[in-house]
Amino acid sequence: MPPTLLRWRELPPLRTGLTGLAAVAMSADGRFAIVAGRRVLVGQLNAPSSSDRRLDLPAAGRCAAFAPDGALLVGLERSYLVYPPAGGDVEEGPTLGESSLITSLSAGSNLVAVADAGLRIIWLFDRSSALKAHVQAPDGGGFVVPSPHFDVAVAADGTLWVAHPGELRLEQRDAGGRLLRSWGRPGSRIESFCGCCNPTDFALLPGGGFVTAEKGLPRVKVYRDDGSLESVVAAPREFAEDVVGLDVAADAAGRVYAADPARGAVRVFERRTAAGEERR
Repeated sequence: MPPTLLRWRELPPLRTGLTGLAAVAMSADGRFAIVAGRRVLVGQLNAPSSSDRRLDLPAAGRCAAFAPDGALLVGLERSYLVYPPAGGDVEEGPTLGESSLITSLSAGSNLVAVADAGLRIIWLFDRSSALKAHVQAPDGGGFVVPSPHFDVAVAADGTLWVAHPGELRLEQRDAGGRLLRSWGRPGSRIESFCGCCNPTDFALLPGGGFVTAEKGLPRVKVYRDDGSLESVVAAPREFAEDVVGLDVAADAAGRVYAADPARGAVRVFERRTAAGEERR
């Protein structure tokens, strides 16, 4: 089935004027978290910005994720913080090694997956921060991560999806690290990933499929569950030429959120219907 190009419209941004914008995360119940410098804004969709909760971080934040129970995890350079869903004391996760660089994290019911672009491995912890395992490429040398962009997501079935940027593909692995399947290929065609290391960021879509973001030729695309390109959400002309770090997320309705550091805003995209009418 051929891809449907640009069947999306852009809505007003979620928040603007953010300095050091690094990441966006969405929860199943419509909450969002925006990481910008040493601050995290936590709010509810369709609520005014004045109701945002502001969390101060001890260092610049790099990534964020919501756990199924509503807890918010925020990644720093070599550690992560856990904010309980009902408030209370912030829990501090393990501190990784001097060469570690956390670029992404994701949480399941009793699993925290941490992508470490410095050591080029995925750390797996339980929710009490005890180490369960780590995942690396089969040759033992780690994933191919030429630049500090390395993304991971825990799927509903407990498997891991990992962006292997140097190989220009996404991989599904079990909790023991065994490769289950992969998709993606290098090339200049629109369905391919180009450059040295893409996709830089991705997110799982409700009901199946993926949203991806790339650097070099900045663009956001949606792929079906089998890895075939479904549509282009935003083309390169819609971004600053040198923008890097388009972290992406999706909400329960399938809207796509892209943290655009060049604009200092979280941009929001909504799918059009087949007839070209915007969803209401």
